[in-house]
Amino acid sequence: MSLLSSLRSPLAAITAALLALGAALVVARAVSSMSRVDEVRAEHRDFVSEEDVSTWATFENREQLALLPREPKEAGLRLGSKSDQRVVFQAKPRRATRSLTAVLRFSGATDGIEVGLGIRAKGARRDERTETRARFEGGKALCVRESDTNDRDTRSVATRDLPCVTTDEGMHELALFVFVDEDTITGSFDGEPLQPELIHWSSATPLAPFVTVRSKNPSAVVTLHSLDIGTSNEEYVAGFDETFREPQLLSARWLILAADPWIIDSQVATGKGAFEIKAAPRHLRSLQPATTLRSRPFPLRKVEVGGDFDIAELEESANFVRIVGDSYWQPRRFDVGVLDVDGVVRGYCAGAWDHAAQVDIAKGDPIATTPHDVGKVSVRIGYDPKTKLGTGYVNGKLICSHEIDLPPFVNASLELGGNLHSEKARLHLRVTQAWFHP
Repeated sequence: MSLLSSLRSPLAAITAALLALGAALVVARAVSSMSRVDEVRAEHRDFVSEEDVSTWATFENREQLALLPREPKEAGLRLGSKSDQRVVFQAKPRRATRSLTAVLRFSGATDGIEVGLGIRAKGARRDERTETRARFEGGKALCVRESDTNDRDTRSVATRDLPCVTTDEGMHELALFVFVDEDTITGSFDGEPLQPELIHWSSATPLAPFVTVRSKNPSAVVTLHSLDIGTSNEEYVAGFDETFREPQLLSARWLILAADPWIIDSQVATGKGAFEIKAAPRHLRSLQPATTLRSRPFPLRKVEVGGDFDIAELEESANFVRIVGDSYWQPRRFDVGVLDVDGVVRGYCAGAWDHAAQVDIAKGDPIATTPHDVGKVSVRIGYDPKTKLGTGYVNGKLICSHEIDLPPFVNASLELGGNLHSEKARLHLRVTQAWFHP
């Protein structure tokens, strides 16, 4: 027995050493892989030449690339595609634990050209991707989004058209914004927001932005100017004052929740220092929201939020500034705004207090005596989670003060928009300012 014990002791030591060495190699490989993915956080890339692009991106279908001489004093990579096949420049992958932004600038797109910007996600079982393309035909651009489905066992591709703006042959900007925590990807074309899409990517998923160019005729050319890529690890949004004077950044700061097009015809426009919403019912059967702006999440602490509106039409409708708290069971909301009550516009609060959903309509002098040309309205909400006291103000006047049933220790978001109440509803408003002050 003593001999056997003496043999077991060295074998155990050798086994333990080998296991430790294997674990160290696995950790070292993981750290090395992570450093390769995370080595690029933010970058600005100018398209100077094919050789320059090769230093930070990989090519697909290189044989289809048709490099063309640049115009005098023109910066950028002027190219076309020799056939209908796409040319792809894929940037190095990086991890965006919270969010990723990619902005492509290009010019000279003529009929027959498609320019796309997409994100490829490296999955454990298979890769997923989403791409938004601007297709130029007849002096206009049609935006098309093509995405893999999130089904793990299939690899089908869903393609759908998106609203896009009338364009010319000048400079264009195509942007994508990935919000990992919200499981959402959204974007913009020339500053106009595009409809968000649901994704299921974790904070550890390597993301690789890519650019595509398609050409349906040999004479069509496009010039790529720059690609900006940035990531953020900030978990929560900080305090802000939004003036809507930079529409190209709108989708980076807000999630734009589109209305159901079968129920509501809702149109939006940006620029001139406002976010404009026009909405009318199509098949409305009950209260439904039009297009809504939602901020990035913030911890539900003592806050003050608000928004300024210029309201042209509020017939059988309402606007709102809202605090919405995340919950495992059901989101809880606290709304403050103005609504049409039998042709008279009054301030209101809506939410859950005294353990029931309630609406509190202000008495006294109305905000306006007609739902048409209501004018400027300022809405403010204050909330203190220690006392659960929520207060609502319209044009500086206290509308309500209640102990709100918002669950403690949750994240919350600021929302601004409007609701339609009936089949006769008409809503037209401009959000000119929004703020969140922790």
